[in-house]
Amino acid sequence: MSDQEICDEILNLFVAGTGTMSATLAWAFHETARHPDVEAQMLAEIDAATGRTQVQAEHIPHLPYTRQVLSEVLRRHPTWLLMRRTTQLVTLGDTHLPVGARVYLSPHILHHDPTLFPDPDPDPDSFDPDRWLPDRITPQHTNAFIPFSAGNRRCAGDHYAWTQLILMLTNALAQWRLRPAEDRPVNSRVGTVERPDRLLMIPSPR
Repeated sequence: MSDQEICDEILNLFVAGTGTMSATLAWAFHETARHPDVEAQMLAEIDAATGRTQVQAEHIPHLPYTRQVLSEVLRRHPTWLLMRRTTQLVTLGDTHLPVGARVYLSPHILHHDPTLFPDPDPDPDSFDPDRWLPDRITPQHTNAFIPFSAGNRRCAGDHYAWTQLILMLTNALAQWRLRPAEDRPVNSRVGTVERPDRLLMIPSPR
């Protein structure tokens, strides 16, 4: 690789491996603190899988509910925008896009489409890890859930990211109870990724 390509690869590692991961973990801690029943089910699964020892990579196949929780976090708080360029003439409804047109799409809007992800709860956007149970996943979710993009532009590190997220979340929750330090709503700050505007939490030993 050229020096420029090496610099680009390093920059990608920093951006994709730190900013997105920290934002996802922050939202995961926020959501589990807001939903004690979800946290309790995760802890029961972690204890059963590990015997209350440190979570290791070999335990990941035995943590399906944890992955459901993280899937729901990534559904609710994904990357805000993606950009693609057309390689051939594309027709979308009444709009014709020439070759080379830039197309911006929003995983956030896609993940919150009620026709794709209906909510049985009165809250129009409830936090529901059970929507990722195998019998509730439909073929339409294949291209509707794109936290790591899709196709030949899918993030090359998605499996690594899943491993990191599961290990960091479970090992933290296995040792600590994290609770909000402030009685205030947590709002989204939109940049390259969606992150909490302010999230102060107090840890106490489990």
